[in-house]
Amino acid sequence: MARRLDWMPLQRGLDAGGASAGRSGSAGSRGWSCLLAGGLGRRLGAAAVAGIALVAAAGPAARPAAGLQAGQYRLTAPSGATLDFEAADLLRFRDRTDSLATDLEEDPAVLYYPVFARDLEPNEARDAWPWNAMEVVTDSLASIVMPGNLREAGRAYYSYAVLRMHAARQDPDVPCEALFFRELAALDGFIDGWIVARLLFGGPAYEPLDELVFARAAGVLAGLVIDRSNRQIGGCLGVVADERAGEIEAYLSWRAEKYLGRDDGRDDR
Repeated sequence: MARRLDWMPLQRGLDAGGASAGRSGSAGSRGWSCLLAGGLGRRLGAAAVAGIALVAAAGPAARPAAGLQAGQYRLTAPSGATLDFEAADLLRFRDRTDSLATDLEEDPAVLYYPVFARDLEPNEARDAWPWNAMEVVTDSLASIVMPGNLREAGRAYYSYAVLRMHAARQDPDVPCEALFFRELAALDGFIDGWIVARLLFGGPAYEPLDELVFARAAGVLAGLVIDRSNRQIGGCLGVVADERAGEIEAYLSWRAEKYLGRDDGRDDR
């Protein structure tokens, strides 16, 4: 089994710059994190990943919210539009995110440690977007932080981290379109985890992350990713933006009219 480290000795090591995770200030102050080190010689989801060290989000074990039945799992957009999920959907999303955590936790070489940080308001969503919360340092080291008020969503950030690290191990010498689709695949894992955190485990609402769910359902997630200047796409962002300008416009139109419910088409961000 993985070993869980005590907080204070590790925090002193981070403050002293003794940990290899880098960005010790952000890891210690911005999110709920874990220090993970060791080899992952098993399958993580659909990907075989070996030798990974992460500072990844992970939350305490949670139980499904009581009293919820099939058909009662609903997200509501600012416009009043709703998305309903069946219990079978949530269990499938849960199993996917649990499979990532199980493979990691059973690795005897892994060390992990939970860290808390400050809460984020909706107008601070930039730090909550998963692509801004994570940084790949090397192909075996990354850092990811999570808002302190979204601890139940640790599985979402953790799933994104594992999928991003898998992407980092793939051939980087591919067209920008391929890199873009790798990011969309990682976000798909994040969204599944966020839905489970919100609707199965009763996590608090956070509208900027709910928007990811609605955008995926509406088929405009690609436009959102580009419009938000997703830094995981790196130098390909400009290329993808030029090639997918129509998708950006489709996203902005959907966001104003369908998600926010603004007849004038305004987007007050």
